[in-house]
Amino acid sequence: LKLQFLYFIGNMSVRRAASHAGSWYSGDKAELGREISSLLEKASVEDNGKVKAIISPHAGLSYSGLTASHGFKGLSGNMHGVNKVFVLGPSHRAYFPDVRLTSFRTWDGPISNVQVDTAVNEKLISDAAKMGLSIKYLNQETDVEEHSIELQMPFLSQLLKGTDATIVPMVVGMLDEEGAASYGRLLAPYFDDPGTRFVISSDFCHWGSRFRYTYHYEKSTYPLIGDAVIAMDHAGMELMEKQDRNGLAKYFEKTENTICGRSPITVLLNAMAASSKRYNLNFVHYSQSSKCESVHDSSVSYASALVTEA
Repeated sequence: LKLQFLYFIGNMSVRRAASHAGSWYSGDKAELGREISSLLEKASVEDNGKVKAIISPHAGLSYSGLTASHGFKGLSGNMHGVNKVFVLGPSHRAYFPDVRLTSFRTWDGPISNVQVDTAVNEKLISDAAKMGLSIKYLNQETDVEEHSIELQMPFLSQLLKGTDATIVPMVVGMLDEEGAASYGRLLAPYFDDPGTRFVISSDFCHWGSRFRYTYHYEKSTYPLIGDAVIAMDHAGMELMEKQDRNGLAKYFEKTENTICGRSPITVLLNAMAASSKRYNLNFVHYSQSSKCESVHDSSVSYASALVTEA
């Protein structure tokens, strides 16, 4: 663990630095701010109404930044009165079958620092226990290494700059259908709160031998692997847009598509279902790092979606 990424008061670390700055995105705040502004200007999103949540990729900014900008462009016009943002991402560094919260009290933006809503953290732990669910604090070393939530912060810290809004980072482990439904019900009251927004962090298909995933989706219909990967992603995206949780579970069972944010997305769909309001989910941008032609190639897919009040 690199100690420059942790800031201590006594024996407790209270501030999480932007540990992926300088590699996954620029470590120069001014340069990064210009890049984020440029990406948001390039994004074109129709005003579909009040944006409650987005699905956003978490690769390096040079790979997925344009796709991510479409989600944050939609969110940027719907931040009036927002006092907290829940950020749900998958775990790439550790396996656990529940949900983990950050124990840091402040996150470096990296454009502006953002306070963690520690009161909400404590309430989530308490309310989860009453429901028989497990929510714990994530080990700080694992927290610093994990990128799925941090890679939302270049855009999010730009949107929150100059406000008092807090964040609630939640790393979602591997959940079964029952678990995802339960955590969705736990978050539903926060989804109903007009002062909250949700960012769901996920890349889509990781295809190629280096990812140990070379499934050829509907080969007779899509003989070219690059076309098959795109079609497979869009089949899953269509089920998400329909909010078809059962259909999505069967899709994952059939394809085992390597959508790393499968559990956070499923929690989102369950929170929407348990909410007192109705929502629409629409994907607004899709891209890939490259298009595969053989098993020796590799690609990662990126998609951005808006969740708006119906």
